Amino acid sequence: MRYTLVCIFATTMVWVLILSPSRLLAGGFDNNQSAYFQGMSNAGLAAGGSSVSSIFWNPAAGAFAGPGLTYESSYSLILPQAELTVTNPEQQLPPPGASKVDIGRDALTLASYSTRRLNDEFVFGLSMSAPFGLGQEPDDSNWVGKYHSLTSKFITLNATPSVSYQISPGLALGVGMQVEYLNVVKIKSASPLGLSTLKQDDFGIDNFGFGFTAGINFSPAQGTSVGLGYRSSVHHDIEGDISLRFNSTAALPGLTGKAKAPVKAEIEFPEKVTLGIRQVVSPTTRLFGTIMWTDYTSLGSIPVVLEGPLDGLAPAGIPIANFDFNWHGAWSFAVGGEYDLSPVLTLRSGVAYELSPIQNATERLIQLPDSDRWWVSVGASYKWNEKLSLDFAYNHMFYDVVPFDRTPTSTLLPPVRLLGKADVDMDIIVVGLRLKFGAAPPTTNALK
Repeated sequence: MRYTLVCIFATTMVWVLILSPSRLLAGGFDNNQSAYFQGMSNAGLAAGGSSVSSIFWNPAAGAFAGPGLTYESSYSLILPQAELTVTNPEQQLPPPGASKVDIGRDALTLASYSTRRLNDEFVFGLSMSAPFGLGQEPDDSNWVGKYHSLTSKFITLNATPSVSYQISPGLALGVGMQVEYLNVVKIKSASPLGLSTLKQDDFGIDNFGFGFTAGINFSPAQGTSVGLGYRSSVHHDIEGDISLRFNSTAALPGLTGKAKAPVKAEIEFPEKVTLGIRQVVSPTTRLFGTIMWTDYTSLGSIPVVLEGPLDGLAPAGIPIANFDFNWHGAWSFAVGGEYDLSPVLTLRSGVAYELSPIQNATERLIQLPDSDRWWVSVGASYKWNEKLSLDFAYNHMFYDVVPFDRTPTSTLLPPVRLLGKADVDMDIIVVGLRLKFGAAPPTTNALK
């Protein structure tokens, strides 16, 4: 009974903390999901095995689930440092400000997974996660790039129910449906006339988008598992408003107080294909690998269109701003392994290399100064008893130092280029728990 209560409490906390506006993501866009796999730099994600979190990437991995109900949750503390150094501060609009800032902000991300084995062939799964998000704010609001970005905060919450079906011993298929909530909390930047803020409307049907997942898992031999999973893109319509709080400069041409107008935009979060492999090499040792492709071309260029006039500054029907992603498909590669030091303690480690979807300085947003990076990770699991295991992972990410070259696309700003470089690194500390409770007749055909 106590394990059931712990599971219910943990699931409730996931929902409460993820939906809380004060708990927003930082230093990243595509977020991490599993304490187990992050201990190996995400090697083996789609191949199934001891962790049911694999169903996020490949719903067919539910075929590995044991009898009864299994629950897993992961809690990631993200500690980024993202220094932006502007190399042409003298060319920026007045008033002058700092030419070097740190926009990284610490954050907590959460995810939970559960499976329920129905019989020898069918397993129901449910994953809840925040797959995409952003939270950034410069440590000096009067920096020279304030006309490009001050604060950006948005979050997604994705619930994916799925089912896996074991066709024959060693072969399983899976499908699932994505239900994704998007909340653009605020996007702030300065302008010569005052502070502009873009916000999405309160909770409503427009906050939701839908997609699907599918996958296959194949075990050609005892101890070998190969999984291939697909997560579709998810389209969101954004309806909200933009407001401009005028400063003393705006009062000179007779603008005072605050102007506000409704806006709309559309965004499509990328699809993802993940190939994972898990290989048992001895009774105590297992090796893992991952190849992942994410299609960031779906982001494109996102115009924010006025649905009403902005106090005479701009008419309805025109873009008040553009988020020019224009990114590319991105690949990541990971290898890792785990070793059973004792019957209750497992150690793991891994490395990964990720290619950024940003290929040149003009594609690098101030809010997202992404670049190619290496992961180095260590992790461990402690088997408390037959029903409860605890997971831990530590990741460090080494980003390439890269340039940025941005020109404002807002109708409120003149086209003044901002040139500089971004120096990013990140630590991620992850803790998790895995619970097994309930009972069901033992299965004979589950994947091993």
